[in-house]
Amino acid sequence: MAETIFYKRVSYIDWLLQRVPQAQYDLGRSIIHSKPLSELGIDLKDIALDAKELRAYQPLSHKYGVEPENIILSQGGATQALYIAYNSIVRPGDEVILEAPNYEPLYRLAVKLGGVVKILERSPEKDYQIDIEEFQRKISRNTRLVVFTNLHNPTGTFTNKDVLQAIADITRDNKCYVLCSEVYLDNILEGDPVPVCKLGNHMISVSSLSKVYGFSELRLGWSVCKDELIRKRMSILINQYLGSVSPLIDQIGTFLLRKESELLERSREIISANIEIINNWMKTQKNLKWVKPAGGTVCFIKLPPRINSMNFAQYLFEKYKTLVAPGDFFWKSGFIRITFGQNETTLKNGLNFISRAIKEFLQAM
Repeated sequence: MAETIFYKRVSYIDWLLQRVPQAQYDLGRSIIHSKPLSELGIDLKDIALDAKELRAYQPLSHKYGVEPENIILSQGGATQALYIAYNSIVRPGDEVILEAPNYEPLYRLAVKLGGVVKILERSPEKDYQIDIEEFQRKISRNTRLVVFTNLHNPTGTFTNKDVLQAIADITRDNKCYVLCSEVYLDNILEGDPVPVCKLGNHMISVSSLSKVYGFSELRLGWSVCKDELIRKRMSILINQYLGSVSPLIDQIGTFLLRKESELLERSREIISANIEIINNWMKTQKNLKWVKPAGGTVCFIKLPPRINSMNFAQYLFEKYKTLVAPGDFFWKSGFIRITFGQNETTLKNGLNFISRAIKEFLQAM
């Protein structure tokens, strides 16, 4: 495999991180603005750096209804957890079915490992829902792994239990694995969220404290896997590359997980108000289209025809110091991804500048 493919950087992450320091209105990073640890009652003097065992297994095993041995902790957030899962499953030549629009690292990982990627389109005409009939046409005896997100990144669309169960049944019959990134699932506003790991041993859930919990700096992530072979491989890879999660991260993470209800209540209050702000703004934007997200922290907005999304995002940043993610990084040019985990003032100002930039683009055409 060519070195340029094997070691290709994730352009989406580079593009955002290069601009975050200068952005005054950050509608690009998909996180809830964090709450100081001191306000949650955490005193770092109480942290035992010489702790002899990790504690986060217990609240997570309770959360998912599994044995602690089914939890694999990672110290690089959900991104590292996904990396470990891919490396435990995919071999050169294996088919990987991946949704589109998609989160770029999910594609990069499959290509890096020599996987043959088959794209499953989630179209705006169907509100970005997974089309089960299309999924059945895509899957084959060579399919090794199916990868998707719930809530969907970048649209915020929710996949319900009936669809998840259909995917579980089809993939079980086909003897392949399912990997689902669920980093936005916990703060869904309506519906009954079901982690895929509850639907079969071949179904693997990945999540973290980074997105809807508001603690991206902690970088505590995890996988939930009940398949013995894959779980053992994942544990070995963690042992080889990481050794163990830091006691500092583990103990702070355990404290936060035990405050899950409080943190998610705060998160839902923030995103519920902010989604309504965007919804009201969208009613004034006749040239824009979207599917209202079910929760999470992201939404996907279609720009007017002929507006180049990369050029638009760069113009918006340079002139108005407002950061959004071009849809090109999610396999969908002509769109921008907007996040809404920030404070209301930042969001409202950012939306106002998006309106101005669109007007200026259209006038220049």
